[in-house]
Amino acid sequence: MRYKHTHVAKSATVVAVTAALMVALGACGSSSDNASSAAASNGGSQRLVAEVKKLAARPASIGITTPIEGGVPKGKHVVLLQCAFPDCASLGTAVQAAASKVGWSVTKIGIGTSPEKIAAAWQAALHKNPDAIIGSGAYPTAFYQRQLDEAVARKIPVVAFAEAHQGKPWTLVVGSGDGVGTVTADMAAKYVASRISGGSVLAVTIPESV
Repeated sequence: MRYKHTHVAKSATVVAVTAALMVALGACGSSSDNASSAAASNGGSQRLVAEVKKLAARPASIGITTPIEGGVPKGKHVVLLQCAFPDCASLGTAVQAAASKVGWSVTKIGIGTSPEKIAAAWQAALHKNPDAIIGSGAYPTAFYQRQLDEAVARKIPVVAFAEAHQGKPWTLVVGSGDGVGTVTADMAAKYVASRISGGSVLAVTIPESV
């Protein structure tokens, strides 16, 4: 999507934001607020700076208020297939912290990057007979289709982070390209546009996992 410092685009057609773009934007976030002040010399940029500040505020609630009927079951074992990206390490830490709050255990398995290592990681997860498997990295399911099919056949819930689409075979997808990618790209473009005083910003994304 494209932003000019005097105009905010009304819609976007992107599906997923590349990890490289988000890392680059994170690095930009450490610069001085003087850049924002300089960029806010006109109405459009001033508006974007205000919007970015709202987006940067830490949410006070996850938005779920309905209690789990019967409470959260204890003693569940979850396997997290952790990708090699730094964000996946942070994700692993968060999953472990959340699991400890409800009396669950988490086993982390490095998923690697090659098709062979990814398939082997999934096979290792199945061998542990967990109560759920969490995948990360958004690698093509063709790399581990047999293992994924086995998990579904054994009725093991499979959760994914950053997959292209919601729905089967996944029990739950967090951060899919179905809508979330568009929102993330919109946020990224707004951030960059708020830091410049002129010109345009183009957020480039990929349509599927590669």
